[in-house]
Amino acid sequence: MAWHLVQTSIDPPALEPVQRALQASGVFPAFDAHGFVRDAFGVLVRGLEHEPALSLQAFLAAEGVPVEVVQDSDWPGLPTAKRIQFASCRVDGFVPLDPLGRELVVPWNSIAAVACGLVRETEFGKRVTASVSLGRIPVPLNATLTEIGGAPVSWDNGDTFDYGEPLPTDWS
Repeated sequence: MAWHLVQTSIDPPALEPVQRALQASGVFPAFDAHGFVRDAFGVLVRGLEHEPALSLQAFLAAEGVPVEVVQDSDWPGLPTAKRIQFASCRVDGFVPLDPLGRELVVPWNSIAAVACGLVRETEFGKRVTASVSLGRIPVPLNATLTEIGGAPVSWDNGDTFDYGEPLPTDWS
């Protein structure tokens, strides 16, 4: 049976305490702490045997990284997926269409999460990403210039310019 180490807080642990705990426990090499900390989103380690899980839990607690040991059978599963082709969001709820095109309004208080897989999006237009450089150091601006169907060009920061104008130099 597999056991998991689950964090008791939402903050990712610091690298050094996890490295020391792994080194002291002997369950994993200290180098593995990099992957555990990088991927720590509530679950620190998955799929351990019971004894190594308890040992690692004790060493992590001694380093100030509290975790709980959870058995795989107690692990909550995801609800059954429902495939939909189209959905919209309205004030009264989430509205998916069934395969026959009928609307089903699901009230917002019944929705925990909505996840999408492959979503097709078609956009026609020109896209230019702006950047400037100070001397020899490039500075990304994270601004995207978009023109769709001859409409005015809009910058991500909310300013609107005609496509023919030069790029703005004052971003304040």
